[in-house]
Amino acid sequence: YNNGAHVISNSWGGSKRNACLEATIRRVIWGGALFVASANNNGRNTDWRKSYPANYPGVIAVGNSDINDQKTKSSNYGKNSVFIFA
Repeated sequence: YNNGAHVISNSWGGSKRNACLEATIRRVIWGGALFVASANNNGRNTDWRKSYPANYPGVIAVGNSDINDQKTKSSNYGKNSVFIFA
């Protein structure tokens, strides 16, 4: 975002929280950029079992859907933690 990016897209993640990464993402969001991340592919509810960076505050978490716009079995989901499926 320091170079003018308005959207930062991330298709990686894991189950470990990292304070340094969280602080960096917070700065990006406060700087006015959107931080979009994969909800990840464990087939679990991330309202209960967190996945990062998708579960950091302010991150737009994206689950995966099939050709019929239905959630795939592998996609993580969560009423409060996954905002959109694509």
